[in-house]
Amino acid sequence: GIATLEVFRRSHPVTCHGHYAPYIDLIREGKENVLSPGRPHMLAMTSGTSGSPKLVPHTKEVSKTFFQRGVMTAFGVLEEGFPGSVSELQRSMKLTFRAAQRELDCGLRVGSNSASPDSPGFQQMLFAYASPKGAYDLSNEADALYAHALFALKDRNLGIIEANFAPLVCMMLDSARENRRNLVQDLRNGHIWDRRVPEDVPQPELRQAMDEALNGPDPRRAEEVDKMLRRGATAAELWPDLRVVMTTDGGSFQSSAARLRELLGPEVEIYSPFYAATEGLLGVNLFPQRPFGVSTYLLDAGSMFFELLPERFRGLEDVPADAPIPAWEAKVGEAYEVVITTRGGLCRYRLGDIVRVHARFGQMPVVSVEERSQSYLPSLHGERIAEAVFQKAFAGVPLAKRVRGAVVVDEPSKLTGARHHVFVEHTGTEAATAEFSAGKAEDEKVLDEALCREHEVYSSFRQKGAIKQ
Repeated sequence: GIATLEVFRRSHPVTCHGHYAPYIDLIREGKENVLSPGRPHMLAMTSGTSGSPKLVPHTKEVSKTFFQRGVMTAFGVLEEGFPGSVSELQRSMKLTFRAAQRELDCGLRVGSNSASPDSPGFQQMLFAYASPKGAYDLSNEADALYAHALFALKDRNLGIIEANFAPLVCMMLDSARENRRNLVQDLRNGHIWDRRVPEDVPQPELRQAMDEALNGPDPRRAEEVDKMLRRGATAAELWPDLRVVMTTDGGSFQSSAARLRELLGPEVEIYSPFYAATEGLLGVNLFPQRPFGVSTYLLDAGSMFFELLPERFRGLEDVPADAPIPAWEAKVGEAYEVVITTRGGLCRYRLGDIVRVHARFGQMPVVSVEERSQSYLPSLHGERIAEAVFQKAFAGVPLAKRVRGAVVVDEPSKLTGARHHVFVEHTGTEAATAEFSAGKAEDEKVLDEALCREHEVYSSFRQKGAIKQ
C-alpha cells in the first residue's frame, strides 16, 4: 500500500488528462466509486484554455473547501486590506451569468462549475447585490450585461464590483458608455428597455419584476449619469464610494487589466482573491497591496496536494516520476508547472499552469500565475515566444489601455510574411476607428520595441531583418 509521501511519489506516475479518459467514461455511464468514493456531484467542464474543453469530476467536498478556505479567507483579507469595503449599507455588483449545463442519462450534470445564479445559496445573497433576481434569470449574456449595468448605475453608492475575470468588468464598463442613451432613458423613466418596441424586449415575463426593482423614475441620477458617460467618466466618478473591484487580473488577463485600470481610475483598487481552476481552489491572495508588483497567491495545502515541475521539463509529454518537487522545496524566483492531487481523484495531475515563486509563507510558496505551459506565439524562425512574454510586452504599451484585450491565436494561413499579426478589438465607434487608423504605425513600433525588450531571440531576428515589424 501507499502509506507515505515518498512511496506515493515514487510509485505513482505524473499524469495528464488523457490518463483519466477511461475513468471519465465510466463515470458518464453512471458507475460509482471511480477515482473517488461514491459518485461525483457533477462532471465539470474546463474552459478550454489550452485546447478543447475537458471533463473532470467535481465533488461536493471541492465546493465546500472552496467556500471555507477560499471565500471566507478572501473576505477576511478584503476587510483588513480595504477597511470599510465590506459594508452592510452598501451593495455590490456581482457580474455572473447562468451556466449552460446538461444532464446525462445517468442523471449526472455536465457543465461549468463556476459560481452562477444556479449555485446553491446564490438566492440568499441577492440582498447584497445591486441587480435583482430578474437580471440573473436572463439567458442571453448581452441582455444580462445591459441589465447589470443599468442597476449598477442606478445605485450611486455601489461599494464593490465582483467578476470572475478582468475582461468581463471591462465589457460592462464599455457597455455602459456604448449604451448611454438607452441606459439614461431607462433610469429617467424607471422602465428597462424603454426605447425598445415590446416585441424586441428579451424575456418580457422578467420585465415587470425588474421595473419594480428600479423603484420608479430617477431623473436626477439619469442626468448625472448622462453627463458623466458623455465625457467618458471613470468608475470612480460614476460610483464615488466604490472601493475595490474583485476580479482575476494575472496571466492571460494582463492586457485586460491594463485596460481595466484605465476604466476604473486611480482611486479604485483591484483585488484578485483566488487562484482557482475547474479542478478546485489552488490559492488565496493574502497580499492585496501587491508587494511583489503583481497579484500573488499562497498555495493552499488544505485544498489539494501540490508539486511543482521545474521549467526545464516544459513541453515534454512524459516526465520521470521524481521530476516534480514538493511545493515546499520550490526556489524563490523560479518558474514551475503546477502538478496537483485533488479531492476529486486526480493524482499527480499536470494542470498546465506556469507559476512563478515570489516568496514563502510558512512552508508553502507564494506564486503569481504567468501562463499556460503550451501557449506560444506562432513560430516564424524556430523561436519560441511564450504567450506570457507577449502579454507582458502588450500590457506595458499605451495601446493596451485602449483595447478590450489581446489573445494569442494560430496564424491564419492567408496571412503571409515573416511578421506577427496582432488583432485588436475596440469599441467600433467612428471616433475609435479614426484614432486607431491615425496611430497604427506608432502603435506597431512601440509594441515591437516592447517585445524586443522582453525577448532576446526575437530582438536578434528583428535586428537581422529576418522578422518584420
